[in-house]
Amino acid sequence: MFEATLKDSSLFKGIVESIKELVVEANAEVKPEGIFIQAMDTSHVALISVNLKAEGFASFNCSSHMTLGINMQNLSKIMKLSGSSDSVTLKANQDASNLLLIFADEKSNKKVEFDMHLLTLETEALTIPELDYEATITMSAKEFAELCRDMHQVTETVAISTAGQKVRFLTESDIGKANTVLENTSTTKVEVTSDVNLSFSLRCLNQFNKAACFANEITIKLANSKPLLVRFLIGDLGELKYYLAPKMSESNKMEEEKK
Repeated sequence: MFEATLKDSSLFKGIVESIKELVVEANAEVKPEGIFIQAMDTSHVALISVNLKAEGFASFNCSSHMTLGINMQNLSKIMKLSGSSDSVTLKANQDASNLLLIFADEKSNKKVEFDMHLLTLETEALTIPELDYEATITMSAKEFAELCRDMHQVTETVAISTAGQKVRFLTESDIGKANTVLENTSTTKVEVTSDVNLSFSLRCLNQFNKAACFANEITIKLANSKPLLVRFLIGDLGELKYYLAPKMSESNKMEEEKK
């Protein structure tokens, strides 16, 4: 049996909203230690990893490992039934075919229950390798979200490069180019052991940045020829991590085709 309660349903709603466009269906692995989700996006360029610790919930009870197959877009619709001051409780029996969601407002004594059908998903277990990163940027999640939205007005791709202890975000199109440089300040920390130069999809980054609604800080890790790591801390509840494959230049594509 599984039962867990979060006092702030909007936090859980924000987590679902931040991944639903990238991952339509996913298995949630529920264990005594917490809830874990790992899934690839439909285009197989991004990987999402959700880690919600049991101790971050108001209450958490899981007697044994359970796998809950969830349609994220349906779950998003159900989460819209919750109010801003509601708590959310998740319940499921062992080998369950449904997940019960209970939204409750103590002040008004209002309670809404929704029994959501679960899916049986055949998915391969994903292994996320430990990578050695060459550059780490820690900054305000809100500021990074605003930066990505602004850059997306120019083009679909951003080139991220480092020089010394500075990081540059370059976007370019037929209307011109925008160049933003960040360096160490009281709110931004840039650590570089080796310079990197990579390009990424701004559409994907903007989707990741939906998590900025519940996370104050973002950590971005880069290494040449490796996926970008974007990490949001979810208070005491856990973390949400995104991995994004870099876009290949035409010269790199030609090299790959020769192999």
